[in-house]
Amino acid sequence: MNNMPTLETKGGLKFKTLFTTTISASDVVNYLTNDVLQLPVKVSLRTIHGAGKGCYVITILSIPTADLAVDMTPGNFTDKVMSAFGANRAYKKDIIDKIVPFKFPTPEQFALSMRNRDTAQKLADIGIWGNTLRDINFFSDFRESKQTGFHVIYLDTEKIIKQMAEDPLENKVMGQFEINSVYGEKDEAIRWDISIKAGMPGNVGNRPFNVTIDKIIATAR
Repeated sequence: MNNMPTLETKGGLKFKTLFTTTISASDVVNYLTNDVLQLPVKVSLRTIHGAGKGCYVITILSIPTADLAVDMTPGNFTDKVMSAFGANRAYKKDIIDKIVPFKFPTPEQFALSMRNRDTAQKLADIGIWGNTLRDINFFSDFRESKQTGFHVIYLDTEKIIKQMAEDPLENKVMGQFEINSVYGEKDEAIRWDISIKAGMPGNVGNRPFNVTIDKIIATAR
């Protein structure tokens, strides 16, 4: 994509190519399940709304405990263990490494950023406040449900979508990535209009639906 065609005009203006597409929640679920994790996981998505036009989509990932957890007994402690969570329990490092790029900021990062009034307002504008923020913090790392036999974590859907838009050879988005619109409230009803402006800096635009949580927190003072 480095030599993208341009549109020549009478005035000598050169317009960069604009790629647009619409993706569905099913696309996100299939990517996370089949391409990233390659495990029989459960994935659910829901849209949260702020006070204004902003919104955000949360991905709820449930992984069978048998596929994620490792007993830390002397006989089966391997190098595929990140760290202990609870008594004699750890998580497989290869799975954790695949999840890390999609994680929300830590509760500590949220708490620190909330000290800035402008930052707190920006997060609230996209629905990150109150009970929703409490839930995101609680599920920012895996939580075990012994009743269902699954571990549950909340993930940032926008990070998943952006990785889906990366060039497979360069491992980055080759242009300016934007989420232009979000539709739907839950699971299969959710879809996104996204675009990549080739030849533009590889950052995220500034439209109402396109405010990344990490970017908001990074600007907090």
